[in-house]
Amino acid sequence: MGPAITVLTPVYNGERYLAECIESVRAQTRTDWEYVIVDNCSTDRTAEIAAHYAGIDSRIRLVRCTEFVNAHRSFCRTIEFMDPGSRYCKFVCADDKIYPECLELMVAVAEKYPSVGLVSAYRMYGDQVSMDPLLPDTEDFLPGREAMRRAMLKGIYVTGAPTSILFAAEVLRHRKPFFDETVWHSDTDAALRTLLHKDLGFVHRVLTFSRMHSDTLTHSFADRINTYLCLFVDSLIRYGPLVLTKDEYRRAIRIRLLKYWWFLLKARVKASRRNDRIFQAFHNTQLLRMLTELPDEDRETRFMLKSMRALLADRSATLLSP
Repeated sequence: MGPAITVLTPVYNGERYLAECIESVRAQTRTDWEYVIVDNCSTDRTAEIAAHYAGIDSRIRLVRCTEFVNAHRSFCRTIEFMDPGSRYCKFVCADDKIYPECLELMVAVAEKYPSVGLVSAYRMYGDQVSMDPLLPDTEDFLPGREAMRRAMLKGIYVTGAPTSILFAAEVLRHRKPFFDETVWHSDTDAALRTLLHKDLGFVHRVLTFSRMHSDTLTHSFADRINTYLCLFVDSLIRYGPLVLTKDEYRRAIRIRLLKYWWFLLKARVKASRRNDRIFQAFHNTQLLRMLTELPDEDRETRFMLKSMRALLADRSATLLSP
């Protein structure tokens, strides 16, 4: 009989924290899991560390890839190595860790509600508890579209980081590629897309730890460029009309667009932003993509997006995915 849960860690040059990450998986109170570590052509001791643990624990498997891919494709690729019999999938980033009862408590909620497509929980982000609750402490279930609606009206994250989520494995197998690399926060986009058709489970416990540091590409880039303003607008454009009333959508998109517009206006008069070609290219690329996805009848949003593009100093630049 195969494992009920597949834990996946895509990793590139993760030697600094990988052993701690692996030990956190091995310490789980629920033991019917497999752990697949997928090495994205690391040049440090990552493969050596993972191979050591694979040698002492038969539930751990190391896959060494020969082609280096970006972060989005790296996550997508790990799904291919999931046991075909697994019912649940848990991503754990190589510089994060999960607490001992994480798998047990998350799977318990998923099994309690068969319609749940993903389960989230509170997390430690550095030394702070992160995640805004969408439901009272006495409830652990919310219909997916209602979860999206509340999150969009409040302007908060639904699920947190990849390490914060447990997916029903069927959700990941259903769509290829699962993560859309045209969206910088492809993990959040994938969670929202899942909630269009599946429901949300939530554990009111701190079950995961995400490391807050500036020496990773995605964290440092997101903070420097401020990708989060773009995320909220993009999510509203993609999914807002599907879960909000017309009036709710109009109010929510106006608030988010105005915040984004002011941010880019201030960036225009700040030399460090105005001369940062990567900053300019990122926002130009994302705004242009949103314009292509926007329905023609949404003229007000289209006007705002075009005016924001006009605020950018270099509209001809392009940006490669990380």
